Amino acid sequence: LVDSVSDRGPAPSAPPAPIAPGEGLIGQALASGVPAASDAFAAAPANAAERAAAAAGLRATVVFPIHSGDRATQVAAWYF
Repeated sequence: LVDSVSDRGPAPSAPPAPIAPGEGLIGQALASGVPAASDAFAAAPANAAERAAAAAGLRATVVFPIHSGDRATQVAAWYF
């Protein structure tokens, strides 16, 4: 027999919580429009992304804003 539920793969997870402008390094880069970096964000993670990275043992991050016209609308973040 084939279990039709388990053959669909993992259950979808909830979408990530939005990060407010100014909240953590991601929010800072989004609000200011300039890149941000830290080798100590894990000491006080400010949002769900930073908390997850810190829980995984990552300690540094680099965040780059992505602009649409003259405004940052998204960011790309790397955790190390």
